[in-house]
Amino acid sequence: MSPKNEPPDQGSRLSERDNEIIVLILKGDRAKTVADQMGISLERVRQILEREGISYKKIRKTHKDTEFDRLLQKAEEIALTLQRVPFYEDLKNEGLDVSMVAYRKLRDKMIGKGHDPAPRGRRKVTKDFLLQDLKSLYRKLGRLPSGEDLNKYASFSRHTYHAHFGSLRQAFLEAGLTN
Repeated sequence: MSPKNEPPDQGSRLSERDNEIIVLILKGDRAKTVADQMGISLERVRQILEREGISYKKIRKTHKDTEFDRLLQKAEEIALTLQRVPFYEDLKNEGLDVSMVAYRKLRDKMIGKGHDPAPRGRRKVTKDFLLQDLKSLYRKLGRLPSGEDLNKYASFSRHTYHAHFGSLRQAFLEAGLTN
């Protein structure tokens, strides 16, 4: 079969579309997102990468490591200001979008590097922070969070909200949230 008769995605040269796919993946986009954007299957994205000798798993790991290093650097800057390892809510107050799992990894890494660990036990939390956290969760869920949602996704459990506001209903009212 002559090169003219070959389908464009099976030739030795990259088509513009295949090249665009590879650029997006190398830039850090997820394969599923790229597949959806390009209107092709996830398997097709993997075939293009494999044909070019690109390991998607290595790229994802590199991007995850880079993101973690960036978060660690910002968390260490906050730690210097606070003179201790920051709490989860300290990071959220600084605008860092960190999952609880990532926070625990950051905290462990910072303690391993010699930062003073934050004291354990009870912490004083402000109503303002609780209200901010509640509003943030409301935006993420698109609805009023249940007690289970608070336990699962919020910085503090539903019991903390009950202790500060008397009820979840009162917390929602003070946050200005309605159905």
